Amino acid sequence: MTQLQRCESYVDRQTLPLFIRYYRKLYPDSLQSDVFDHLISACCKPNASSGMLRSLLKQTWLTSNKTISLAWIRYQAFLQQRAISRKPGIFSLEHHSAISALNSFGYYIFKEKISPNILKKLTDLCLTCRLSPELSDQRVASGAMLSRNNATLDTSHSRFFYPPSVLGSDLVKLIATEPSLLSIVSEYLHASSISIKVNGWLSVGRPNLTRNKLSSNAQLFHLDLDAFRFLKVFIYITDVSSENGPHVYVSGSSHPYQNHSQVLSMLDSSLRIKDADILSLYGQSSLRKHMGKAGTVIIEDTSGFHKGSPLVTGASRDLISFVFESGQFNNF
Repeated sequence: MTQLQRCESYVDRQTLPLFIRYYRKLYPDSLQSDVFDHLISACCKPNASSGMLRSLLKQTWLTSNKTISLAWIRYQAFLQQRAISRKPGIFSLEHHSAISALNSFGYYIFKEKISPNILKKLTDLCLTCRLSPELSDQRVASGAMLSRNNATLDTSHSRFFYPPSVLGSDLVKLIATEPSLLSIVSEYLHASSISIKVNGWLSVGRPNLTRNKLSSNAQLFHLDLDAFRFLKVFIYITDVSSENGPHVYVSGSSHPYQNHSQVLSMLDSSLRIKDADILSLYGQSSLRKHMGKAGTVIIEDTSGFHKGSPLVTGASRDLISFVFESGQFNNF
């Protein structure tokens, strides 16, 4: 994953205690005080590791049933005290529809697609670059780069990441910072200062994938959690049908959970959850499978449950994803 833009509204050892005090005033009965006392105490210890602090933040976010995310919105509005303006661009006519759908369901598929000219350049860039095979959990083999043809033949791996030369290219930056898209993101996140990260990969269908491999491929239902408030955008670079890995989202799961304790008991340590548990919580009718032509743009609150569908053996799919964050957890 490549960082395109760093934001000012991050969480560090100095700002976190201030925000926690603000949150406790808004939601005095939401969590036991020792949860926050432990977190603030850890921030004050110079030898407390960044990994431990991020882990505590994630635990607090989950335990709060997303109220801490709602408080972050108000906290940013309190600090910034400036209006977020709408900007013209290719998605400007869908601004209201996107915000309404995100607030109601947690996702929106834009009617407008990436322009043919930009898509052609993006396709040429992504489909001709050398790729890094995934080892596990988005880690790649150091120095291992394969041509696309060799990647599809390399049956020991099923996901291959684009190199920094692609993810950090001017073309990808142009798409990620498209004014009307940023306008929608800013309004939903209630933040004018936003971090942007980008990732992209080729997925190839392999038979008999283990649960661990499906998890590594993000092909089990899960939620993302690296900031207090975030959105993710997926761009299909190739056509996506039912056979080559359509993205699946659980409509409404971005809202606080009705059965909070039950959801927490179902999540494993990597924030994965079984399909059967998703169905018991939300029902079959809540599942939204996103198929679309190359150039399709999907925007999601990925604090809701989502996954990529496993691909039919031999099928492939290319996509780029952008992560827009306010209140990152990785600045300790």
